[in-house]
Amino acid sequence: MKKVTLCFVLVFLAGFCFSNDTLIQKSVGGNEYIIGKAENIFIESEVLTIDLYDDYYHVSVDYVFRNDGEQAVLEVGFPEIEYAKNSDAVTPVISNLPEWQKIRNFMTSVNGLSPKVEIEDADIAIKPNSYEKIRHFYKKTVTFPAKQKTNIHVEYDSDYGKDHGQYHVEYLLGSAVCWEKIENLKVIAVLNSEQIFFDTVPAISDNEPADFKIDTENNLRKIILSYTNLKLELNTKLYFIVENENKAIFGNSWDYYFDYKVYPRYMFELLTKEQLRLSRNSIYAFHGYKFKDKKLDERFSIFSFYKDNTEEFSEASFNDKERENLELIKSVEKEKQQK
Repeated sequence: MKKVTLCFVLVFLAGFCFSNDTLIQKSVGGNEYIIGKAENIFIESEVLTIDLYDDYYHVSVDYVFRNDGEQAVLEVGFPEIEYAKNSDAVTPVISNLPEWQKIRNFMTSVNGLSPKVEIEDADIAIKPNSYEKIRHFYKKTVTFPAKQKTNIHVEYDSDYGKDHGQYHVEYLLGSAVCWEKIENLKVIAVLNSEQIFFDTVPAISDNEPADFKIDTENNLRKIILSYTNLKLELNTKLYFIVENENKAIFGNSWDYYFDYKVYPRYMFELLTKEQLRLSRNSIYAFHGYKFKDKKLDERFSIFSFYKDNTEEFSEASFNDKERENLELIKSVEKEKQQK
């Protein structure tokens, strides 16, 4: 029997792109990571599901661990990370956060059974000069039988990291270097609100997905990515941005992108019918079209790029990229109307 002192796998970070002039405090969580190396124990498969809602997201992770060696008994700890940044502070400000900012509704199981979980204080920086520190562990003892597989499940709720209307989600995969390797990873990100959409799709640094697909059947808006034999460094992350309240590609004046970027079709397929309508009309609004529809007029009048100059408006002012985006939007709208 082999016993390792402490394990705490794959740290989950809920985003941290914040304004420089404010004090930001945030508590985020993670999955199991081992201090040291668990020889002969592989993550045969990991399914990471992130359900995205208006104001929070739900994380559910299912692991299949395979022990090719002798039985190992490990203390496995789920880390809770607190993040605080004050631009005026010489050193990072780390403090205990109110309950609403902490990880909520944490649950874990091993082979379908609920283990005893203890909360242990910690003070571990994620990396040098980082504002993020592991402050607590949700500890459990896991037996990995020799030549067998062990199923571990983790789930919890968390708030988004926020920056100018963007919702940031990060998942630090690199801490899995403590296991032999992650052989298969599936990432599923699901939009569960009509007010949010993907600004960027989930991606892992220095790794390309073996398979990428979207699911929009039955009004679903889901991205599914599959990876095999991930290349991991300690700082390898899954990362993506979600937007809220119909901002970003059809919203704020500083991020109107249709004039210099042609979006892939699947980005429009992942929008709702109303978001598509706003996307299409934002191109007209950007070039000074005056809307007769009062709701559209009110919607775009709050943005600096919307000008009341109907007499000067002409579709000839659209550049090639705007025309391509417009045709893609119209094509997807037509397709959705036929369903």
